[in-house]
Amino acid sequence: IARLTGTAPGTLTRELSKLVKAGVLSVKKVGNQAHYTANLECPIFEELASILRKTSGLVDVLADGLMPLAARSNIADTATFNRYRYNMENMFYKVER
Repeated sequence: IARLTGTAPGTLTRELSKLVKAGVLSVKKVGNQAHYTANLECPIFEELASILRKTSGLVDVLADGLMPLAARSNIADTATFNRYRYNMENMFYKVER
């Protein structure tokens, strides 16, 4: 997360700890790592999820997450991947409407 956001690791840890304390995130220690997840029981979870979907776009999140897999699959070329992305955008547009 620190690398992706350009945030200093200490600052990021401090802010994530605040979100855990507020009940927005949950943390699970795995060895020397901390794995953060959204706290689904948080009273404002649905509103935060809605804001995230509106500002970052669910399709972009999925496409970015799937991109590393594209190199190892039959959708390695950009044109094919873009067609998959277009289809995902249309699918989610229909679901959200």
